[in-house]
Amino acid sequence: MEEENEYSTKGIFIGNESVGKTSMILKYLKDEFTEGYIPTLGAEFSKIDLKLTQEEIDTINNNLSILDYIKMSKEFFGNLLKQNISCSLYLWDIAGQVTFEKLRKFYLLNALFCAIVFDLNNKDTYDIKYWYNELITYSPNAEFLIVGNKSDLVNLDNIKKSIQKTENKYNKKILFTSAKNKQGIIELFALMKLKILEKINKSL
Repeated sequence: MEEENEYSTKGIFIGNESVGKTSMILKYLKDEFTEGYIPTLGAEFSKIDLKLTQEEIDTINNNLSILDYIKMSKEFFGNLLKQNISCSLYLWDIAGQVTFEKLRKFYLLNALFCAIVFDLNNKDTYDIKYWYNELITYSPNAEFLIVGNKSDLVNLDNIKKSIQKTENKYNKKILFTSAKNKQGIIELFALMKLKILEKINKSL
């Protein structure tokens, strides 16, 4: 029998307050959505099995171009699914309020993956430079995705130029999500798991 390798690792969600970080995690974990702002006090964390669910595997197999967001080949994806890696992912939802700025650095440390989230319906959140700098300061080895949430509230054609500007600046495709209708949520968590599994695989 193939020996099982056990790990624990850390992922973080960062971004301005009210961009929907908590709602996205709640939608993934419990398939629930609450209207209105859910403030996070400092940080909250959830424990997730890093193994991809069948829904996540099917979602990617039905649209393999999703792998482009993390620059992963179809072959490598297939190989990861064959491996027997047991890993708990501790997912930290970090408050975006200014009042938690001094505490936030402790929650940012030692992450392997980060979702930098902004609100597609609020252009004041489009500039993610502050959050990117926080990430590379406290978790410089973390992989990251840029996530535009609340896609249900906007016409993406109307914000194409702003989106392309951010994508070009960070050399990342922006993943569009909606915590309300679940668009992109399964994809986001599947990509997060895959990127962490890739990092673990390369460390073996």
